[in-house]
Amino acid sequence: MHLLHEEIERNENLSGAISELTERTSENPAKQGLILDINPIWRIAQRLDDAGLDPDIFERWHLEFPRYWPWQHLLGPDSGGPRPDLGRRYPIVDFFTSHARSAQHDTKFQPFLLRLIAKPEPADQELVEQHTTARRNLVGAARESRILTVVETHPLPQLLLSPGSRLTAGTGQAGTLGGYLRDRTTGNLFAATCGHIFPSGAASSSGWTIAHVVQPTTSPPGAPCTANCAHITDIDLALLSGTTQATNVAQRLAGAVWNGQLVDMDGATSGQRTYEIGGAVVEHEIGGACWRKLIQVHAPLGGILHPAAQVALTPTPKPGDSGAWLRQNTNEWAGMIVVSNALFGYALCSDLLVNEANQQFSLDLEVA
Repeated sequence: MHLLHEEIERNENLSGAISELTERTSENPAKQGLILDINPIWRIAQRLDDAGLDPDIFERWHLEFPRYWPWQHLLGPDSGGPRPDLGRRYPIVDFFTSHARSAQHDTKFQPFLLRLIAKPEPADQELVEQHTTARRNLVGAARESRILTVVETHPLPQLLLSPGSRLTAGTGQAGTLGGYLRDRTTGNLFAATCGHIFPSGAASSSGWTIAHVVQPTTSPPGAPCTANCAHITDIDLALLSGTTQATNVAQRLAGAVWNGQLVDMDGATSGQRTYEIGGAVVEHEIGGACWRKLIQVHAPLGGILHPAAQVALTPTPKPGDSGAWLRQNTNEWAGMIVVSNALFGYALCSDLLVNEANQQFSLDLEVA
């Protein structure tokens, strides 16, 4: 599970503030989703502190702060670093955060940033003015949120389907065989991939057949997407049987993941790529379904290269990569890719997938 999903469940003040923003924006037609992230100013202070440097290093030059923003690149990625202590507070973070927003800053939310995701401008010119007004309302809600909140426009994520990939259903939809799970009780072996690849029919690749499948829950027309709605999607999983196991890509479940950690993907279309863990999805409309508890992944942003160059060199997952496992520390299964857009990939957390599958299929799964 993403560290920030754990924090939402544990921290009543945080979950309450998020719920306020969710309720205020639930009927807004321009809203696409809501993602909890780490306040980048707090993250720099925390990384400097953990690296043995003074977290107030840029306070002394605050009038020229943009010139000293490259301090973050001194640190680079830190995939093996300590679990972030979200209880830490830094006066310099309050200073900059309070100057970045119009609402009164609440220091207990210092480590957090909410990303309120807006839909792109519609192609139909008759709807542009309505969309513009709705987006302005999102900005108004962001400014009055108790947590530092920004509004961003993202391309609509698409479920990753493509012909000619590693696993192909009878319908022609395709994806990636992510890895193998075993039922401790029966010893039965399953290959794991995304349920949306197999809406009907058996897999036609390598003789696999469907043993268990759960697909995204389609939302009723016009229903708002909120984390507590009755038609939420928590799991998108197909367990396939019918052949012997090859070498698995992971040996065990990963623990909590958090922003800045690096994970490896081996997709049937994209091949091997390394991504960085981003924010934790609170609620997001994707492919006609309402999702929660996804984790964002994006190009690694640390190191000496400019972030734009990193994004260009590391494209997001492509059609046919759906179902690919994300590996942390070489052999730990952290999540499974389900959707992407031009900016981010989105994955289901491995521990949540296993727990949900055990409940829905009456299994006792482990990494095989």
